[in-house]
Amino acid sequence: FETGDPTLKIERANAVEGTVRVRSGRFTFDGSLWSSWFSHYIYGALTGRMCDEDGVCASGGDGEFKELNYDQTDAHFRGMEGKGSLKLFDFSGGTLSADVQGDMVRATFDKGGNVPRIPPWHAGGGLSWQGKNLDAGILALYAGRQTRYGLYDTPTPGYVDVSAHVAWRPFADVSGFEISLSGHNLTDDTQRNAAAFNKDEVLMPGRDIRLILRQSF
Repeated sequence: FETGDPTLKIERANAVEGTVRVRSGRFTFDGSLWSSWFSHYIYGALTGRMCDEDGVCASGGDGEFKELNYDQTDAHFRGMEGKGSLKLFDFSGGTLSADVQGDMVRATFDKGGNVPRIPPWHAGGGLSWQGKNLDAGILALYAGRQTRYGLYDTPTPGYVDVSAHVAWRPFADVSGFEISLSGHNLTDDTQRNAAAFNKDEVLMPGRDIRLILRQSF
């Protein structure tokens, strides 16, 4: 149940970002480091109260809806992200590479406390194949525990997401036709989205495998 002040001020931000690109032989890397300072940052925060269908909210109430109140204050966001690839072997039919990636975001209020529903850090790696008629890859990505949560929010456990894909272009004389098989959360791991309001009640999707036929013109 959403409440808030209709006279909130305009949100503004100042930011600085540094990026790096490396292209050295078989190795490539793209990374960035950034920081943003918000003035009058608008956010929705749980109040700990429960509301009924008539909008009556109370602490310890028996309503079915959590109260989400929109407020604003100064806040500081900062983070980094990076993605790298190393070509391991070159064959006549394609290239085998090792890939790594990661990202992290930290967000706090100037008055103290954590900005609610911020995703956790991620880190992972895998292998990829790029060829004339066949592309494939496998990636294992770890999402860390989110223990820096907002008021009346809850911690979120970490999880490992294993995904893989194969894309085949069987007809050299037919441009744009592709058959692909992709899978996500192949280990059927228990996953919760730290940025979702209902993460404690609803899990993210389990194992998902899809066969796709694509024709582009």
